[in-house]
Amino acid sequence: MTSPITERMVIHLCDCLDLCDCLDLCDCFNLSDCCDCLDRVMVRIFSGRKQTEVPEYHRSISDSRTGVEPEKKRLNAYIPFRNAWISGGLPVACDLIRAMSDDGIKGRPNAVDVQDWQRFSHADILSQMQNFEAIAGNLIRAREQPVAQRTDLLRSACPEIVRLIETDRGLSGPTIFWGRSVNLDEFTKSVIVDASILETILHLGGRPTNLSSPHAGLQHTYGYLFSLIETPFGKKRDRWVSNTLELSLGLPDDVLGPAPKQGTLLSNATWLAGQIAFQGHDRRSWLQRCLARHVSDPLKNLSIDKMPGVRFTEVVALPLAGGGKSPLELVTDLVELPLAAEKGFAERWLLVYSIHDHHKSSPQLVTLFTVTDEFVDALRDRAAKRKRSDVRLRYNAWYPRMTQGHYSGTITLKARETR
Repeated sequence: MTSPITERMVIHLCDCLDLCDCLDLCDCFNLSDCCDCLDRVMVRIFSGRKQTEVPEYHRSISDSRTGVEPEKKRLNAYIPFRNAWISGGLPVACDLIRAMSDDGIKGRPNAVDVQDWQRFSHADILSQMQNFEAIAGNLIRAREQPVAQRTDLLRSACPEIVRLIETDRGLSGPTIFWGRSVNLDEFTKSVIVDASILETILHLGGRPTNLSSPHAGLQHTYGYLFSLIETPFGKKRDRWVSNTLELSLGLPDDVLGPAPKQGTLLSNATWLAGQIAFQGHDRRSWLQRCLARHVSDPLKNLSIDKMPGVRFTEVVALPLAGGGKSPLELVTDLVELPLAAEKGFAERWLLVYSIHDHHKSSPQLVTLFTVTDEFVDALRDRAAKRKRSDVRLRYNAWYPRMTQGHYSGTITLKARETR
């Protein structure tokens, strides 16, 4: 059962921010009550719009002491405190404020405070901040509104998710390493992410709003958080709201989730998938150059190249517009997760699917998810017949040169290079 936020905890938060009392904190966010509904007050703070009205909220206390009104100074202090509190609890947040402040902070947490805040866990906060099912329902009901209004609605409900998506924009960000997908589940034949939600996410991410073949990275990360369909394998968002993958890799349990301490969900997922799929290709060094400063440190320190695995490659020769043919590779990389067996997880492999068109220069990521030993065995069996007539796109991939259902091609299976 979730430990409630107590008045003492909120007063302690105010002490850390040099605020007079908890009512002062509420006043900063136009909140009327603090004492008899503290849980709801904190959730409202987390999902409020007030932070977006202060353009300098990313600046530190020490940078903003001069010439900033008291309310803005408090917000400048509170926004990074809020982010640290969500990720690491009160002790981490207090350490951040101490480091930011010229004069240090008051009210260093005692053992009781730490115990209280640790019980109010990261997962508890996410469950209150981000009820993805309810938020998705609200966005779907607003489908007739312009995308700008749906963007505001998502920003109000999930400001952290919107911040992550906007952070991922740009020509040197994680979106450039992904291909395109279809928005239809191959098992249930259902639309995966409602068009109104997908359009909103693509708009925020600065990508074309092509709903028939959307950006695979944005759809498979942020889009999946708001998917409502049930599949034979559970909800699409399960891969990101569960910490199974992090535990299987020995990573902190926030790294590949919707509230990472460092990086973003998409940048961290891109780094992990790209380090695997781009092995042996120049694209990998470009990914490292673009993303090294924007991903989780534990993820960067992960010894991915030491993990055993296999690469399953299907190759088809596709005609070119000017005559002739060029090979297209559909690559399924399978990496054995080092701690999955020890943790008792059934899905002990990470699958990364990518497409490499040799008519172009760079492979493109499509998706990543965990699979079982039985799944890997089935791929091994499929590779036993080197020539096949049933090569096709898989895992919701879309590619413009591969419009037919099945193609004839060759299959290879080889061990992944480790060092």
